[in-house]
Amino acid sequence: MLSVSQLVRYNLIIQRRVRSTSLYHSVDREPPLPIYIGLLIHARTRKRGLIDKMYNLGVSVSYDRVLSISKDLGNEVCSRYEAEHVVCPANLRHGLFTTAAVDNIDHNPTSTTARASFHGTGISLFQHPSKNVLGEKRDMPEVQHSHPKQKTMAQLPEDYTSILPAVLHTKEPDVPEVAVLPPVPCDADAISAAALQDNER
Repeated sequence: MLSVSQLVRYNLIIQRRVRSTSLYHSVDREPPLPIYIGLLIHARTRKRGLIDKMYNLGVSVSYDRVLSISKDLGNEVCSRYEAEHVVCPANLRHGLFTTAAVDNIDHNPTSTTARASFHGTGISLFQHPSKNVLGEKRDMPEVQHSHPKQKTMAQLPEDYTSILPAVLHTKEPDVPEVAVLPPVPCDADAISAAALQDNER
Protein backbone atom coordinates (compact mmCIF):
# COMPACT_ATOMS: atom_id res chain seq x y z
CA MET A 1 0.00 0.00 0.00
CA LEU A 2 2.82 2.39 0.78
CA SER A 3 4.36 1.93 -2.69
CA VAL A 4 0.99 2.41 -4.40
CA SER A 5 0.27 5.55 -2.37
CA GLN A 6 3.64 7.03 -3.32
CA LEU A 7 3.01 6.40 -7.02
CA VAL A 8 -0.48 7.89 -6.78
CA ARG A 9 0.87 10.99 -5.07
CA TYR A 10 3.71 11.30 -7.57
CA ASN A 11 1.35 11.15 -10.57
CA LEU A 12 -1.28 13.45 -9.07
CA ILE A 13 1.17 16.33 -8.70
CA ILE A 14 1.58 17.12 -12.37
CA GLN A 15 1.86 20.50 -14.04
CA ARG A 16 0.90 20.65 -17.70
CA ARG A 17 1.68 23.59 -19.90
CA VAL A 18 -0.94 24.80 -22.32
CA ARG A 19 -0.90 22.84 -25.61
CA SER A 20 1.89 20.56 -24.39
CA THR A 21 1.94 16.81 -23.79
CA SER A 22 5.00 16.94 -21.51
CA LEU A 23 4.65 16.04 -17.84
CA TYR A 24 6.25 18.10 -15.07
CA HIS A 25 6.56 16.80 -11.51
CA SER A 26 7.32 19.03 -8.54
CA VAL A 27 10.83 18.38 -7.20
CA ASP A 28 9.85 19.51 -3.70
CA ARG A 29 7.13 16.84 -3.44
CA GLU A 30 8.80 13.78 -4.95
CA PRO A 31 8.21 10.58 -2.95
CA PRO A 32 11.18 8.26 -2.40
CA LEU A 33 9.99 5.36 -4.58
CA PRO A 34 10.23 6.99 -8.06
CA ILE A 35 13.67 8.36 -7.16
CA TYR A 36 14.81 4.93 -5.97
CA ILE A 37 13.56 3.21 -9.12
CA GLY A 38 15.24 5.75 -11.38
CA LEU A 39 18.59 5.53 -9.57
CA LEU A 40 18.38 1.72 -9.47
CA ILE A 41 17.76 1.37 -13.21
CA HIS A 42 20.54 3.84 -13.97
CA ALA A 43 22.99 1.98 -11.72
CA ARG A 44 22.14 -1.42 -13.24
CA THR A 45 21.72 -0.60 -16.94
CA ARG A 46 22.82 3.01 -17.68
CA LYS A 47 20.05 3.03 -20.36
CA ARG A 48 18.27 6.32 -20.89
CA GLY A 49 15.51 4.78 -22.98
CA LEU A 50 14.48 2.39 -20.21
CA ILE A 51 14.35 5.16 -17.59
CA ASP A 52 12.32 7.41 -19.90
CA LYS A 53 9.83 4.59 -20.53
CA MET A 54 9.37 4.08 -16.78
CA TYR A 55 9.02 7.85 -16.40
CA ASN A 56 6.27 7.99 -19.03
CA LEU A 57 4.49 5.19 -17.15
CA GLY A 58 4.64 7.28 -13.97
CA VAL A 59 6.86 4.81 -12.09
CA SER A 60 10.22 6.57 -12.13
CA VAL A 61 11.74 10.03 -12.30
CA SER A 62 13.11 11.20 -15.62
CA TYR A 63 16.62 10.52 -16.88
CA ASP A 64 17.55 14.19 -16.54
CA ARG A 65 16.34 14.12 -12.93
CA VAL A 66 18.52 11.05 -12.25
CA LEU A 67 21.57 12.86 -13.61
CA SER A 68 20.70 15.93 -11.55
CA ILE A 69 20.51 13.86 -8.34
CA SER A 70 23.81 12.14 -9.13
CA LYS A 71 25.43 15.51 -9.78
CA ASP A 72 24.09 16.98 -6.54
CA LEU A 73 25.37 13.97 -4.57
CA GLY A 74 28.82 14.34 -6.13
CA ASN A 75 28.93 18.04 -5.35
CA GLU A 76 27.94 17.37 -1.73
CA VAL A 77 30.76 14.81 -1.41
CA CYS A 78 33.25 17.35 -2.77
CA SER A 79 31.96 19.98 -0.31
CA ARG A 80 32.31 17.59 2.61
CA TYR A 81 35.85 16.70 1.52
CA GLU A 82 36.82 20.36 1.51
CA ALA A 83 35.31 20.81 4.98
CA GLU A 84 36.76 17.67 6.62
CA HIS A 85 39.94 17.32 4.48
CA VAL A 86 39.34 13.56 4.19
CA VAL A 87 37.28 11.28 1.95
CA CYS A 88 35.35 8.63 3.88
CA PRO A 89 31.80 7.20 3.90
CA ALA A 90 29.18 9.24 5.70
CA ASN A 91 28.19 6.32 7.94
CA LEU A 92 31.57 6.27 9.70
CA ARG A 93 31.43 7.55 13.29
CA HIS A 94 33.66 10.02 15.10
CA GLY A 95 35.81 8.88 18.01
CA LEU A 96 36.15 5.19 17.11
CA PHE A 97 39.31 3.20 16.54
CA THR A 98 39.42 2.60 12.78
CA THR A 99 41.59 0.24 10.75
CA ALA A 100 41.97 -0.08 6.99
CA ALA A 101 42.76 -2.88 4.56
CA VAL A 102 44.28 -1.94 1.20
CA ASP A 103 44.57 -4.27 -1.77
CA ASN A 104 45.12 -4.09 -5.51
CA ILE A 105 42.27 -4.53 -7.99
CA ASP A 106 43.55 -6.10 -11.21
CA HIS A 107 41.25 -7.02 -14.08
CA ASN A 108 42.76 -8.65 -17.15
CA PRO A 109 46.30 -7.38 -16.49
CA THR A 110 47.73 -9.26 -19.50
CA SER A 111 45.78 -7.11 -21.96
CA THR A 112 47.80 -4.93 -24.31
CA THR A 113 45.19 -2.15 -24.40
CA ALA A 114 43.98 0.17 -21.67
CA ARG A 115 40.32 -0.46 -22.57
CA ALA A 116 40.37 -4.16 -21.71
CA SER A 117 42.39 -3.97 -18.48
CA PHE A 118 41.89 -2.19 -15.19
CA HIS A 119 44.23 -1.56 -12.28
CA GLY A 120 43.14 0.16 -9.11
CA THR A 121 43.27 0.08 -5.34
CA GLY A 122 40.48 -1.02 -3.01
CA ILE A 123 40.35 0.38 0.54
CA SER A 124 38.12 -1.14 3.23
CA LEU A 125 37.59 0.70 6.53
CA PHE A 126 36.66 -1.11 9.75
CA GLN A 127 35.54 0.58 12.96
CA HIS A 128 35.75 -1.13 16.35
CA PRO A 129 33.07 0.09 18.78
CA SER A 130 32.76 -1.20 22.33
CA LYS A 131 29.97 -1.29 24.89
CA ASN A 132 31.16 1.96 26.45
CA VAL A 133 32.37 3.74 23.32
CA LEU A 134 29.86 3.73 20.46
CA GLY A 135 31.25 6.74 18.65
CA GLU A 136 29.56 9.94 17.55
CA LYS A 137 27.20 9.76 14.59
CA ARG A 138 28.07 12.02 11.69
CA ASP A 139 25.50 14.04 9.79
CA MET A 140 24.35 12.52 6.52
CA PRO A 141 24.95 14.67 3.43
CA GLU A 142 22.02 16.91 2.51
CA VAL A 143 21.51 17.17 -1.22
CA GLN A 144 20.98 20.73 -2.39
CA HIS A 145 18.62 20.70 -5.37
CA SER A 146 20.00 22.59 -8.34
CA HIS A 147 18.57 23.34 -11.76
CA PRO A 148 17.95 20.07 -13.68
CA LYS A 149 19.69 21.37 -16.80
CA GLN A 150 22.82 22.32 -14.85
CA LYS A 151 25.06 19.24 -15.06
CA THR A 152 28.39 20.71 -14.00
CA MET A 153 30.28 18.84 -11.29
CA ALA A 154 32.35 20.63 -8.69
CA GLN A 155 36.10 20.21 -9.08
CA LEU A 156 38.04 18.24 -6.50
CA PRO A 157 40.96 19.99 -4.78
CA GLU A 158 44.32 19.69 -6.48
CA ASP A 159 45.84 17.75 -3.57
CA TYR A 160 43.24 15.01 -4.14
CA THR A 161 43.56 14.73 -7.91
CA SER A 162 47.34 15.22 -8.15
CA ILE A 163 49.56 12.85 -6.17
CA LEU A 164 53.24 13.71 -5.92
CA PRO A 165 55.65 10.83 -6.60
CA ALA A 166 57.40 9.30 -3.60
CA VAL A 167 60.91 8.31 -4.71
CA LEU A 168 64.13 7.92 -2.74
CA HIS A 169 66.82 10.07 -4.31
CA THR A 170 69.67 8.11 -2.76
CA LYS A 171 70.73 4.49 -2.61
CA GLU A 172 71.53 4.80 1.09
CA PRO A 173 68.55 6.46 2.81
CA ASP A 174 68.94 7.91 6.28
CA VAL A 175 67.00 5.42 8.43
CA PRO A 176 66.59 6.44 12.10
CA GLU A 177 67.61 4.01 14.81
CA VAL A 178 64.86 2.11 16.60
CA ALA A 179 65.21 0.82 20.13
CA VAL A 180 64.70 -2.96 20.26
CA LEU A 181 62.95 -4.18 23.40
CA PRO A 182 64.21 -7.36 25.09
CA PRO A 183 62.08 -10.48 24.63
CA VAL A 184 59.37 -11.07 27.21
CA PRO A 185 59.84 -14.31 29.17
CA CYS A 186 57.10 -16.84 28.52
CA ASP A 187 55.85 -19.45 30.98
CA ALA A 188 54.75 -22.43 28.87
CA ASP A 189 53.15 -24.22 31.83
CA ALA A 190 50.95 -21.22 32.66
CA ILE A 191 49.81 -20.92 29.04
CA SER A 192 48.92 -24.63 28.87
CA ALA A 193 46.94 -24.42 32.12
CA ALA A 194 45.00 -21.38 30.86
CA ALA A 195 44.19 -23.18 27.59
CA LEU A 196 42.88 -26.20 29.48
CA GLN A 197 40.63 -23.98 31.62
CA ASP A 198 39.17 -22.38 28.52
CA ASN A 199 38.44 -25.79 26.99
CA GLU A 200 36.72 -26.96 30.17
CA ARG A 201 34.41 -23.92 30.06
